[in-house]
Amino acid sequence: MMDYKVAGKEKKWEIADLLIPWIPVLALFFLTAGLPFFWDTLQLASRHAHFFYETRFTSLFLPNDMDSGHIPVFGMYLAMVWQIFGRSLAVSHLAMLPFVAGILLFTRRVVDHFFKSRYNGVIVLFLVADATILAQITLVSPDVWILCFFTMALWAFVRKKRILLGAASVGLALTSMRGMMIVAAFFFTGLILECFLPEKKVPGRKWYSPAAAYFFRMLPVYLPAAILSALYLGLHFLRTGWIGYHPDMPWYDHFTRVDLLGFVRNVFIFGWRLVDHGRIFIWITAVALAVYAFRKHLQTDAKGRLLIIFTLVLGVVFSYSALTYKNLSGHRYLIPLFFMVALSVIYHLHLFSGIRRKPLVLLLLLAALLSGNFWVYPDPIAKGWDASLAYLPYQQMRREMNCFIDAEGIDYAETATSFPNNIALKYLDLSDDARSFATIGGDPSQYRYILYSNVFNDFPEELPRRLEKEWVKVKEFRRVQVRMVLYRNPAPAGKD
Repeated sequence: MMDYKVAGKEKKWEIADLLIPWIPVLALFFLTAGLPFFWDTLQLASRHAHFFYETRFTSLFLPNDMDSGHIPVFGMYLAMVWQIFGRSLAVSHLAMLPFVAGILLFTRRVVDHFFKSRYNGVIVLFLVADATILAQITLVSPDVWILCFFTMALWAFVRKKRILLGAASVGLALTSMRGMMIVAAFFFTGLILECFLPEKKVPGRKWYSPAAAYFFRMLPVYLPAAILSALYLGLHFLRTGWIGYHPDMPWYDHFTRVDLLGFVRNVFIFGWRLVDHGRIFIWITAVALAVYAFRKHLQTDAKGRLLIIFTLVLGVVFSYSALTYKNLSGHRYLIPLFFMVALSVIYHLHLFSGIRRKPLVLLLLLAALLSGNFWVYPDPIAKGWDASLAYLPYQQMRREMNCFIDAEGIDYAETATSFPNNIALKYLDLSDDARSFATIGGDPSQYRYILYSNVFNDFPEELPRRLEKEWVKVKEFRRVQVRMVLYRNPAPAGKD
């Protein structure tokens, strides 16, 4: 009888362990499933999807003013979902559900491969509890695709499932150029492991012999992604004359090459991204583990070497664009690297079994990561508002402010604001309202109203203080760490 009771308890725990990451993540997903488009998703999701939806897929190529250089499959997918189920915010968010589920499913499989513990569900929750991952889950974001296909590829890579790895590589390549870079990282990681850290060492064999064998063996795996990428980019070049970026892009300044001073600045920013939003505690744990291993003369194992090498390769791949271009180091760009750093640290926390109370350390790290959603820096430091859940109060405040503006009969065209609030309501809310606020610029006295929020990174740096002193505050909302204020010009030029 006791054996049955023990078995029953174990079964219940197994079910609970499976559900641990699903319940909070899906709760967050459904609670935010009606939010408007925000930040880069306005471009990469809403505007792209609107183009294909309104033109009925008559072209595979986007107009220059919205072309980001990526293969626009994500926008096509969203447009097709709208064609079938209707164009709405709820439908757009629900279109992400299979990929959110994919993240959880493949993360669980990755964790089960690396860990043999009773609380793998907590480890899965820890890996997806990164503030930037949670923020992207609340958005209609191509980075949800990236992470889904990344975790799929990672599991296929470690389990040597070549067909699935090839499929995941195609998914990554079709999502963005960053996805193509991730595919390259998988390829080079496999090459390094094959040449320099093989499972079976052959005395006297030179590195180039296994390199050639690896190349031809893995060619069928990566070739479909390579062909699709080359085909689209080649056709895109023939049509537009550019690949990646061009001078007429609204965000061309981000692709400006940096000088030595800019490179040093980017090194600092890249490091900041790695430790931001609570991730500093993961790095502190990594240093503590390294010191512990050194003192106890401990070494990693084959799985640990794979994790470390892949993390380093990803870091090199991502650092090229992050360090050599002016502004290509956004938090969301580094999500796979955040994931791998966390996975590597937790793996070695478990590998070095002499460390006591590992579950407690894991829970403390989980709490530290969740605290990252409250890391909001003082003005005028630009914040990655799509990199944590700190942006959520803005959505309700924006809705209430728009209702107030409509009730007061204030003209949108006479009200200046900044990104992301200067985009047409059609793209923000998926409404039929084509109105948009004016974009702040030049002499502020030309505007009758100015709408400010600390979420607006592009807002002129000194203007908020000037508005507070010289303009009339009409309406203000404050929630948690977000604020939004509508100011009226006390003496607008040309107005009564």
